[in-house]
Amino acid sequence: TPVVTTPEGGNNEIVVDHENGLLVSFNDRASIKDAVRTLCADHVFVETLVKNAQEKVREFSNERMVDTLIKEFAHSNN
Repeated sequence: TPVVTTPEGGNNEIVVDHENGLLVSFNDRASIKDAVRTLCADHVFVETLVKNAQEKVREFSNERMVDTLIKEFAHSNN
């Protein structure tokens, strides 16, 4: 399921507009409506958003985060 969200609260650090989700202005009903219409009208676009979002989520997997921490600790001890 594709994400439609606002950039507030750090969402735009994870969701890149038109790459792995859609960003809309807070409380802007027209932009929310347009985003939903876009998703309903373009199933290929939806598949692309979902695929890109799944790739983005992998960046935050426990295994990857542990590997990153280990590398940071090793680097700081040099």
